[in-house]
Amino acid sequence: MYYKQDIDEVMERYQRFYAPETEQMLMVLVAIPRHILVPAEGEFPRPNLNKFDLVTEHEQYVDEFIKYFCSKYEIRRGIKDDFVPAIFPYYGIAQSTVYLCGNLVFGEESSWVYPPPLDDWEKLENISFDRNNEWFKFLLDGTKMLKEKSNGSWVATDSLDDGPFDIAHTLRGNDFFYDLYDHPGEVTKLCEITLGAFIEYKTEQRTITGDFCGGHVAGWGVWMPGDTLFIAEDNASLISPEQYAKFSKPVTQKVIDNFGGGYMHTHVNGMHVVAEMLSLDGLKMMQISQDDLDNAPRVIDNLPALLALAQQNNVGLDIQATPKEIAANIEIAKKGKVFFSTWADTVDEANRIVEFIRKHSPN
Repeated sequence: MYYKQDIDEVMERYQRFYAPETEQMLMVLVAIPRHILVPAEGEFPRPNLNKFDLVTEHEQYVDEFIKYFCSKYEIRRGIKDDFVPAIFPYYGIAQSTVYLCGNLVFGEESSWVYPPPLDDWEKLENISFDRNNEWFKFLLDGTKMLKEKSNGSWVATDSLDDGPFDIAHTLRGNDFFYDLYDHPGEVTKLCEITLGAFIEYKTEQRTITGDFCGGHVAGWGVWMPGDTLFIAEDNASLISPEQYAKFSKPVTQKVIDNFGGGYMHTHVNGMHVVAEMLSLDGLKMMQISQDDLDNAPRVIDNLPALLALAQQNNVGLDIQATPKEIAANIEIAKKGKVFFSTWADTVDEANRIVEFIRKHSPN
């Protein structure tokens, strides 16, 4: 693979990491610069979503999106970490919901469903999934374009999408959080609708992309075994563990059961519900993104407690940390299965980080 010359070694490490008998192992992804969506010197400009008429200029947008990611991958060539080069369909956060409504507004870097189509529960009967929905077809067309344009130097993969609970919130708007108390029956019914639509959409996407080495790649470059699916639950940071267990967890469990594995995503301000997430059957990895807010806790400061929870079901932890934080906590991390996401300024610096983590990994 052009952008990852050591891909065979990388895949061998992933197989060991996810093996049921592996209880302790460290893996790492090092970004240049800090985040995959942050521009680096010499890279192709990221295409703005609202620059295009995505109905008539869809392929032009996809071509520029590919150039953008390939330029980033060229910069990081030579890093011997566990990154798998992949490109995923991206049309902003509303792509997770648009095939159920269509009220799509594009900004430069993301998109929104506005106004929320379910502003009154009497309209619930209007929310349904239709395979002939124009946006459903649009999203699949974008996936097909990526698959057709992939040439072996990167993997065409499915999009990074919100799970059924977060989709339900987008459809209803922020009144959704009051509804957890005032209209629990309607919330449950809505989540069942979004569950069915989500499973159909992701199944169709996976039919187009196919697998890679017996698994799939989450868009930022982490491999997942079998049909394991990435599921974003950002709204979990805004509800209690009890609400999560009552409303979100049941539909999320059905997603995991359907695909045979889950790779969960939330943010550090959702730490209070992580215990519930880690108890999901079939969970393979738990990603907790670090938010750079003044009042946000540091994920790695909670590593001992997180490891104790994760080890109950042999779940890996995907956490973001600075190189200094990794060095300071390496003896704790090596007691479990941890996938570090970090960053460096140069390829040489990145490889020194990788070497340090490899040296301390029990497997």
